[in-house]
Amino acid sequence: MGYPEITLLSIYAIQGLWVLRYHNVSRKINFWMHLPVSLVLLGCLILGGFFASWGIPQSIYALLFVLSYGNGFLSRHEEKSLNFYGWAIMATLLLSLFAWGGFFT
Repeated sequence: MGYPEITLLSIYAIQGLWVLRYHNVSRKINFWMHLPVSLVLLGCLILGGFFASWGIPQSIYALLFVLSYGNGFLSRHEEKSLNFYGWAIMATLLLSLFAWGGFFT
């Protein structure tokens, strides 16, 4: 594992702790605050070789990325309650998708 993989896993660990800290607490979600982190994650995926060849995992991730940020942009400044269990399932599925796409090889 190189620096992109370690950086991505570290960001997911920090996000997990943050979501766990605010589990079931209603907060205003700021779309613009999460954008730089997402760009760093996308950069890690590019540097780690996830997009070296385009296949089913990359297509699924691109679709999920566009849908999640479209939803985040449309529902910005709304009160939302964070759920750690939902986040953990999402993170597990995304990390599995990254492994399937060759990111951790």
